[in-house]
Amino acid sequence: MTPRRRRNHARHAGEAKPDQGGTRLTGNMERPATGPPGSDPYHPRSYWASYSAAVRRRRWQQGMLWLLTVVTTGVLLLIAGFVKEISKVPAVARPAVLTATAHPARRAAPSASPRSKPSPSTAGPAREITDASSELSYQLLSRPWRQGCPSTLDTTSFSWTAGEHAVAGQATIGGTVMDWYGNACSGQLGQQFVYSNPADLEPVTMSVVDALEPAYYSGLRHYRSIESSSARQVSGHQAWMVTFVMTYPDAASEGLAWTSEAGAVVLVDRGADQAPAVFYASVPNDLGISDVSTLVGSLQLTAPALSSG
Repeated sequence: MTPRRRRNHARHAGEAKPDQGGTRLTGNMERPATGPPGSDPYHPRSYWASYSAAVRRRRWQQGMLWLLTVVTTGVLLLIAGFVKEISKVPAVARPAVLTATAHPARRAAPSASPRSKPSPSTAGPAREITDASSELSYQLLSRPWRQGCPSTLDTTSFSWTAGEHAVAGQATIGGTVMDWYGNACSGQLGQQFVYSNPADLEPVTMSVVDALEPAYYSGLRHYRSIESSSARQVSGHQAWMVTFVMTYPDAASEGLAWTSEAGAVVLVDRGADQAPAVFYASVPNDLGISDVSTLVGSLQLTAPALSSG
């Protein structure tokens, strides 16, 4: 190659050659463009634009949060005022409903006073109960005692024809709230109790006491203790009396107003061919157990006294 051709070759080698796309290539590789001018994330203007957008977005979020707080506070204040106005309206008290149950427990009756049993019994000026069926008479105690044996005490074993009662309190039996009564009731001895003559007074009286317990006291947990069993006279007629006490160990947990109950059964012979008269009294201690002695002490039999001969 001649010196001239070598110079031309060197000159052409140093010149940039166009590529097929028309981009002029030089000896130093150029960084290809990746977007429109000014879109370079490293460019100062691009950084401040992104920062301004974030600030605006944060301020908008804070504004919405503040607005939501204001609206919520207003709603809560409105509800509080509404509740305050409602609380000023006086409430109408409803009476408690006491219903009866089929449970045979003693005094399991509605809160309303039991009706007086249809009988020839009357309360005279001296406040006395007179039972024409059994021919017994006894004192009608002062308030809260009222005339009438609770009808719920009538069972297949006992049918009372006169009496009196007082509410001692309430008891929950079988999930139902019941009135529990103190009572004094009288009637003729039922035919299921075999009685022939005064020699049967003691065992038959005890049989009556034994029959009363499951019939009238089974609704509450209790235990019974016999206090006395003795002969006595009622208007010149032979009689037998058994006294007992029922104790309720769960009275506090059951919400009872009484913890014990005094009771008495008096069986009075009325002569041949006549059923004996039965008197039954049971008084919870919150009514005053001394009432049992008062009632028994007032017992009279209107039938003529039997001759000792």
